[in-house]
Amino acid sequence: MNLIFQFLSGGVMMTAFVAAVFFFRFGKRTGDFLFYIFGIAFVIFGIERILILVEVARLPEKHPLVYLVRASGYALILLGIVLKNREQDQKAH
Repeated sequence: MNLIFQFLSGGVMMTAFVAAVFFFRFGKRTGDFLFYIFGIAFVIFGIERILILVEVARLPEKHPLVYLVRASGYALILLGIVLKNREQDQKAH
C-alpha cells in the first residue's frame, strides 16, 4: 500500500472520529437523536478506514466488505433523516 495513501486514509479516519465526537457533543447538548445517528455513522466511516489500513486484513478499497460498511453508514444517515422528518410531521399535526 502506498505510503501517501496510508497517510491520507489515516487523516480521513481521524477526521471521521473527530466529527463523531462533535456530533455526540451536539446530541448531548440538544437532546436531538439525529446528532447521535450522525455520530454513529461517522464512527462507522472511521471503522471503514481502519479496515482498509490494517495490514492483517489486506482489504483493498474495492472489497465488498468495505462497500458494505460504507453503505451501512450512509443508510444510517438516511434512516436518521427520514425518522427526523416523520417526527416533525407528527408534531405539525
